[in-house]
Amino acid sequence: MNKTDLASTIAQKTGVSVKDANAVIGGLNDVILEAVGRGEKIQLPGLLTIEVVDRAARTGAEGRALLTAAD
Repeated sequence: MNKTDLASTIAQKTGVSVKDANAVIGGLNDVILEAVGRGEKIQLPGLLTIEVVDRAARTGAEGRALLTAAD
């Protein structure tokens, strides 16, 4: 499902216009990005949790080292 499909489905289920549903989705996106940018955790129980997590860097492998003898 993409943004257009989501907006159409929300409009049908709530009785609002597709334009209004798109505005709400856009606003939600802005709020989420701003909150995550500040390092806040976002929780919508039963739907999603978004949280910035710091993790240690991983050691990668050199691409050429992954080639087999047949290459």
